[in-house]
Amino acid sequence: IRQEDIDGKISYSETRMVLGSGSTDVKMEVWPIPAHTTLNIMLNGLGKNSNVLILDMSGKLIKKLPVQNQDKVEVNGLASGMYVVQLEDNKSISQKIIVQ
Repeated sequence: IRQEDIDGKISYSETRMVLGSGSTDVKMEVWPIPAHTTLNIMLNGLGKNSNVLILDMSGKLIKKLPVQNQDKVEVNGLASGMYVVQLEDNKSISQKIIVQ
């Protein structure tokens, strides 16, 4: 930063480099597949609680569930078939599941 004093003297602030992890990768793991009664969901890199969406294969919302970094979700009320588990905050993170 350039600073000019009242007397016209100019000085510059020292430059510093800051390194961060730079990693904002969020990963979701879902198991077991096929699921019978309970589905395990693990979220890595999220840093906060979030919601997961369970969608049918046509994209219709079936359930919206709050999850923490690792959680269990009951799926025994779902009809047998294929579904998509999707992170609400980042719709590009999803996984297909089978409920039996």
